[in-house]
Amino acid sequence: MYTQLFYSSLVFAAMIFSFGLSEIYTFSNHVRKTVRKGSASAFAEELKNWMRTDRGNSLLTLIIIWASISIGWMAYGATPGYLFFPGPAYVYLLAGAAVIFIGIVIRRWSMAALGNMFTHLLSIQRNHRVVTKGPYKTVRHPSYLGGFLAAIGFGIAMGNFAGLLVCILLPLFAYAIRIRKEEKMLYGHFGRAYKKYASSVRWRIIPHVW
Repeated sequence: MYTQLFYSSLVFAAMIFSFGLSEIYTFSNHVRKTVRKGSASAFAEELKNWMRTDRGNSLLTLIIIWASISIGWMAYGATPGYLFFPGPAYVYLLAGAAVIFIGIVIRRWSMAALGNMFTHLLSIQRNHRVVTKGPYKTVRHPSYLGGFLAAIGFGIAMGNFAGLLVCILLPLFAYAIRIRKEEKMLYGHFGRAYKKYASSVRWRIIPHVW
């Protein structure tokens, strides 16, 4: 007889795989397009430029977010019973999966709106411009909203308050650091154009909150 933890583990692994596959596809697709335009050495030079502007921020963000998911999952078996959500676990697994899916859709929509300007590293691309269409009409960093929703979805799927709290606070901390650094870069490069955009779209990732 399989236990609830067994089925929860399967669903959790499937969600992790889906989100990870989406991110890997996006990064590999950008690499392929970049190499197609030039040579491998040109891509290496571009990567060097990315690393100079990014300075490890993307790696730090990635580590914090995946750490929050891992810590939240460990909390599944370590927290006392009263911290678990009431009712059957499958309800929270399905609800969490739905939130993760919504997060992936928003993130993919944001990537499509940016097109070739999207990268996982903080950088200014050639012919870079301020994008105001699609999800960028509502929030300034919709791809981070998508990632944040995915992290919350993992917390919901775990079905306990400790895991959900970890999956909210740690990613929010990581994105706060990243957004501060990214907006400093964007204000420095675009100046008045980005200031005008920021004044018209007030919210960074959470509408009417932040």
